[in-house]
Amino acid sequence: MNKKAMTIFMGVLFLFCLSAILVSQGTANASEARIIRIMGGESYNVKGIRLEPEILAVSPGSVVIWNNWARAYEVKIIFEDGKVCDDVSDAETGFKMDSKNCYVTTWIKLGGTTSLRFNEKGTYKYTVETPGGIKGKGEIQVQ
Repeated sequence: MNKKAMTIFMGVLFLFCLSAILVSQGTANASEARIIRIMGGESYNVKGIRLEPEILAVSPGSVVIWNNWARAYEVKIIFEDGKVCDDVSDAETGFKMDSKNCYVTTWIKLGGTTSLRFNEKGTYKYTVETPGGIKGKGEIQVQ
């Protein structure tokens, strides 16, 4: 098996295991689970950070999973209005409130994930940031 095929296989296996863990932690009532891939680094011919998709529309009760595929970077996810996000979401994995009342993650390494279930309609904007200050913008639209 070549290196690319092995990487894809390991990624799929990881996501399967992550899904099993999330279900066992109370996300079984989610209406759906959606993944946002964080891309970046020379191997993807991406300068900076790119989110796939940048804008994600989901229904209430959906779990959003961010997966760091940015080979060159560790990343942190920061919600612009953290307190509002904290009030309308649950089942968070890797998020906490910081001293500025923002909902943020710890540093997510390559292949790492974090997740959040959105329970109420609204638009939730966030930034993905690297330790060097490179940023990408994203938005969750709960409809």
